[in-house]
Order: sequence, then structure tokens, then C-alpha cells
Amino acid sequence: MEVIESRDNSLLKHVRKLKIKKYRQESGEFVIEGLRFVDEAILAGANIKCIMAAETFYKENIEASIKKAFDNYNMCIISDDLFKGVTDTKSPQGIAAIVGLKQSSLDYILENAKTLLVIDRIQDPGNLGTIIRTAHAANIDGLILLEGTTDPLSPKVLRSTMGSIFRVPIAWGVNFSKLLPLLRRKNFKIYTSRLEGGHPYYDEVYGKNEKMVLVIGNEANGVDESIILESDRLIKIPMPGNAESLNAAVACGIMIFEILRQKGEY
Repeated sequence: MEVIESRDNSLLKHVRKLKIKKYRQESGEFVIEGLRFVDEAILAGANIKCIMAAETFYKENIEASIKKAFDNYNMCIISDDLFKGVTDTKSPQGIAAIVGLKQSSLDYILENAKTLLVIDRIQDPGNLGTIIRTAHAANIDGLILLEGTTDPLSPKVLRSTMGSIFRVPIAWGVNFSKLLPLLRRKNFKIYTSRLEGGHPYYDEVYGKNEKMVLVIGNEANGVDESIILESDRLIKIPMPGNAESLNAAVACGIMIFEILRQKGEY
């Protein structure tokens, strides 16, 4: 198999462009790194455009069982030096892939959903990635990322999802004023997390067949006031230790699993 040794190769130019948020979102493609992540993409049946391997990695793993899975995909071998420019990590494993992922439409997400997460302007990539992973673990029907939320296709978010990005329907860049009438039309009840003024999350009664969304807000400023005014219920996590706040992803996990427990989903 021919080894790519020119920095001007069209594939490498495309990969470099995918480091830019606007290009990722326009193309609906992004780069994933590492053997485990690529394996997760294969298992999830993700839209893998190309699997890229560093020359040394490919030679050393040519007989490995994972190599057999590559036979169904477009495989590109890249010189070790050039492969370092493909990845976002300091010590790459030697394997990466270009994956296509179109965001789900709101109509698709809302069609048969009962429990959804709405994320309002979360900025930390690790937080968003962990929330996506939590949504996967909890079998949430979908995530809706409002305008101002960090890019779900950024390398740091992707690594934090541990492959869950392929398992949960996600819509991003959504305007709340557009989302609200759709939620009302579909009879979703809006529960919004708030540091002050809400009711303890465990005192609420979440009906088994109730259609609901849980809104998680920005790390520093919480949920936007316009969403709070349209919420059906404001809920909070009491903190007897008097900490100023909880990590957004941690708070999301605490509340969503109590909601699912009450709904009898585990």
C-alpha cells in the first residue's frame, strides 16, 4: 500500500482544515484518534470516511485482529512524521479516522422521545463530552445544544465522549425561541436546573410516561433567564456542604439518573 509522504497531499490538507470549527460544521466531518475510539466508531456503524494509520503502526499491526476490521474501509498509510500533524494529541497512538456525522433534526429527535437533555451555553469541552457520555449511559432519547454551546465536534469534546458521540441523537446551534413552540406542541414539560429558587430535584414527581426535557445551563451563569421564564418547574441539588456550585456534568448526572429511577427505566 502506498505511503503518503507529501504534506501537500489532498487528504492531509482536508484533515488540517478539519481542525477549524467552521469547516467541521460545514462538512459534517471530524477526526477521531486512537485505537479504542476508532474501534468504537466501527462497532457503532459510524460513517467512517477513511482510516488513517502511521506507517510504523500499520507495519507492526498488520497481522492484528483489529487490522481485519479495516478491510471494509478506505485505508490510508501516512509517514510517521506527517501523521503527527493529523492528530491533536502530543503522543498519538498511530491511528485515526475521518468520520462523517450529520446532526439530527429537531423533528427526528422530538418524534418519539420521552426524555431529552437541553444544554444551554456549556463552554467547557470536558463538561459537554461527559454530558454526552452520561446521556448515552442513561439511554436519553436525544440532546439539544442551544446556541452558544461549545462545538460538539471539537477534539476535546470527542475524546471526553469516549465514543458516545455515535450513540446519541444530537442537534446543535439550536435557537431556544425556535425550540420552545416545538416542545409545547409535543407536550414536553420543561424542568430547568437552577442554583437558587428551585425545588429539590428528588421532591419532584416524574411520571413514567411524561414527556420532559431537563435543561442544564452555563457553568458560570446558569440557564438563561428567557428559558427560566418559560420553564414548568425549576429544580436544584441541595448542597449541605455550602459549595458555591457543582460541576455542570456532575449535576446533570445526579439529576438525570433520579429522573430515570422515578420513571422506572432502570
